[in-house]
Amino acid sequence: MHGAESWVVGPPGLSLPFLLVRLGFEVWLGNSRCGPWSYGHVTWEPKDKRYWEWTWADMAANDLPAQIDYILSASRTGARQVFYVGHSQGALSFLSSLSGGHLPPSTVAAAFLLAPVTSLAHLSSPVAHEAAKLDLDRFVRATHLHEFSLRNALGELVVATACASPRINCSSLLSAFTGPNCCIDIRYFAKLVPWFPLASSVKNMAHFGQMVRSGEWKQFDYGFLKNWLRYHQSTPPFFRPSAFPSTIRLAIAYGGRDSLAAPADVEWFISKLAQRPKVMYMPNYAHLDFLFASFVVEDVYTQIVRFFTDYGLDRAYE
Repeated sequence: MHGAESWVVGPPGLSLPFLLVRLGFEVWLGNSRCGPWSYGHVTWEPKDKRYWEWTWADMAANDLPAQIDYILSASRTGARQVFYVGHSQGALSFLSSLSGGHLPPSTVAAAFLLAPVTSLAHLSSPVAHEAAKLDLDRFVRATHLHEFSLRNALGELVVATACASPRINCSSLLSAFTGPNCCIDIRYFAKLVPWFPLASSVKNMAHFGQMVRSGEWKQFDYGFLKNWLRYHQSTPPFFRPSAFPSTIRLAIAYGGRDSLAAPADVEWFISKLAQRPKVMYMPNYAHLDFLFASFVVEDVYTQIVRFFTDYGLDRAYE
């Protein structure tokens, strides 16, 4: 889960979905809103403001439960539960959906999360820090832009602001954003370039900006009055790791050089869980190595396969 195409740009022998299919798993590729495959809406069009009124918290509350419900109803195998793999925002949506009580725990057998983002208290990405300083809501009011893309005026402003900082080497903007990825296989990563930069909503980026400034994992902050109307309290509610269901078997992999899912933040999340998950620490990995590293099959994917097969495929059908 996150950007569906990220999982299949390599040859079948190096792509997690194909590895799982060969072992008998029925594989579905989930996708976040506004990726290349997710621009449709039954009511609104991308030109409409209401189309962009969402953040990752809305995907956690609505999209992910709907996707999993659809998968279980459409599955040809009769499965009653899913095994879930999520990277970055795909992990954030999953954790928020379950911790927030939106996704029924009975629908998930086990999950393996890569570079999960929750708290951003120790985020070290200079690009993310510079972007968080921008008042995106004010920019929207002035320009009426609601889509975030590095190809529009807002994206250009973010890049220009980041590159003006003496802390950022814009000749290596990817590393400045995600951390110094150790092992990216450029042959496969280059296949994603035509799809980049993936679009999102300005509101989603504003939500991440709030998380960077506060260091906290919580709902979108609408301001004092709107928070009362929406949440019945003056501040946005927190998501709590302890609320994640202990009935779901969980594994977490994170990297020592990741500047988005910082090790200290991932370890904070793990320490607050009501269970003891399987933990895999990759000291040389940054944020994108978990998808595109040259040895990602040996380093990561074999561990995911073993984690799910050890659990037992038959349990998902009970």
